Amino acid sequence: MDMNQEITEKIEKYLQGLMSEEEKRDFENEISQNKDLKKEVEQLSFVIDSIEHYGDTELRKRLNRIHNNISSQGPAIVRFIVNNKILSVAASVIIVISMYFTIEYFSGSMFNSEKVYLTYYSTPVYNQVTRNVTGNTLQQAELFYKQKEYGRASKMFRKLTNQDADDLTSFFYMAICLHETGSDSLALIQFDKIIERNNPALTDDALWYSAMIYIKQDKAANARKYLERLATDESSFYHKKAEEILGLRGFSE
Repeated sequence: MDMNQEITEKIEKYLQGLMSEEEKRDFENEISQNKDLKKEVEQLSFVIDSIEHYGDTELRKRLNRIHNNISSQGPAIVRFIVNNKILSVAASVIIVISMYFTIEYFSGSMFNSEKVYLTYYSTPVYNQVTRNVTGNTLQQAELFYKQKEYGRASKMFRKLTNQDADDLTSFFYMAICLHETGSDSLALIQFDKIIERNNPALTDDALWYSAMIYIKQDKAANARKYLERLATDESSFYHKKAEEILGLRGFSE
């Protein structure tokens, strides 16, 4: 088995929830230390979100159209379990899937806040990081977040921030939980705390998700200042995505 296939299978196993707790912990540590791996995980997670959004049957048709135009020798296959169904996706398709959905979904590159949000937003995967926080509260926060019980997770992350005002990781995931439960104004406050600290590990994420919230609220002018910071930083993971949104006709006009 070559290295790329091994990594793909590990990501597949992780996203399907098939890893043991020890395997999951080790893999999440690896994700937190490897930007390229983090990007691959988020891309595959985006594909799953797209499957759920477009529907399994329709997506199969779209993937087949793309795959017919891709020349590959024995492509690796990635299998996703979505709604208790197995969906096999050629690895070569994964490479272009994000671009495909972006192009097809925008139809004419005209800014539409709902379409932009649905295309670019995905809930971040929880990354296990080295932290000075221990105890049952952290474990509960992580568990609730991974189970998508965002209301309960938010309360646990808030307890952690009350215990340590410098625990910006908990501020970040609390903000995500608040957004997922519809408390966007409170989420923005938490993201601003991270941005004000200029934390190198979390600032770009806070800028991006703040922009996503404003776009969801149809406040493109508010989103622009966050996207412009990301677009001017070529080293940012969100650089190209920010450029794409800023380049849409009608954005914050």
